[in-house]
Amino acid sequence: MRWFTITVSTITTTEMQRDYIKEYSPSLGRDMEVLHFGHSGRPLLVFPTSMGRFYQWEDFGVVGAISDYIESGRVQLVCVDSVDGESWYARDKHPADRVRRHLQYEAYLLGEILPRMPGGAPVTCGASFGALHAVLLAARHPTRVGGFIALSGAYDTSKWLGSSCLDSPTRRTSGRCGPRTPR
Repeated sequence: MRWFTITVSTITTTEMQRDYIKEYSPSLGRDMEVLHFGHSGRPLLVFPTSMGRFYQWEDFGVVGAISDYIESGRVQLVCVDSVDGESWYARDKHPADRVRRHLQYEAYLLGEILPRMPGGAPVTCGASFGALHAVLLAARHPTRVGGFIALSGAYDTSKWLGSSCLDSPTRRTSGRCGPRTPR
């Protein structure tokens, strides 16, 4: 099931297609929110920065800056929410629990977002902590992702997991340590 349908008509509009989706995620056990921009083109799976929200790329003007590409059907954006406050930034939790929550987020992306994305394997995109999400998903699941754009990333997860990151269910993926790469 897709979140939206694309209809072809003879009506010309200058308004960019923008779909807001809020639905329950079985992988995460809570509601998640997504914004979709565009009607066709290369899909970009967009991550917010550290503890950011799904609307961040719109609020920061990135969607507007690339609106010509979106409106012309060259790209479309699927802007996902994060669970950083429940995973990497949850300092009250043991590092293994933080990684476990991140892996639930990854399961959400793989099982609930990617299968419903229009246009094939997406390019993952993010800046800062969003770049880490983009790189991790691309590195861990190269057959499901068509590439990545990672700007000014924070890749050394020892900042969030401490010295115990090497003792938890993590190992080198990109940067110092991150969730294990499947074999």
